[in-house]
Amino acid sequence: MPKSSTNLTLKLVSTFLLIALLGAIWWFAKAQTTPNVTHISGTNQALPTVECDFKQQLCRSSNASSQVDLSIDSQQIKSFIALPFKLKIDGLNPDTVSIDFQGIEMFMGANLLQLEKQADNSFTGTITLAGHAGHHMTWRAVVKMTEAANSQEVHFVFKLM
Repeated sequence: MPKSSTNLTLKLVSTFLLIALLGAIWWFAKAQTTPNVTHISGTNQALPTVECDFKQQLCRSSNASSQVDLSIDSQQIKSFIALPFKLKIDGLNPDTVSIDFQGIEMFMGANLLQLEKQADNSFTGTITLAGHAGHHMTWRAVVKMTEAANSQEVHFVFKLM
């Protein structure tokens, strides 16, 4: 095979592999940011995403049939400190609840918190989230509520210093 033909083949193969790699990265990023939600029986509307400031008040997402309140029970609300989260749910009766904390500006690893059901039917759990010294870090808390085989998600977006 002539040298120019080999160079052309290598360039075509390299270009194809680069396009395939970029496509895989795009697909993975889209899969990470697009929620896949099945509604819990009896609910007919998704719960809206809410931007929160936990230092000011609890965060609430609601629709016509349900309400979800997320709060942090602490005076110090910042990165690198244990944050005790509390979730109160009206209009739904999930068996299990978890929160997947996702970094908005950058991937921050797996930060999954399985909440425990309390006697007052709230759910609680504590997690320490990383951050950047001197800069705000924006987080998305993806609350997943599961009842039998059905689930519903609600997203809360907040910043930590």
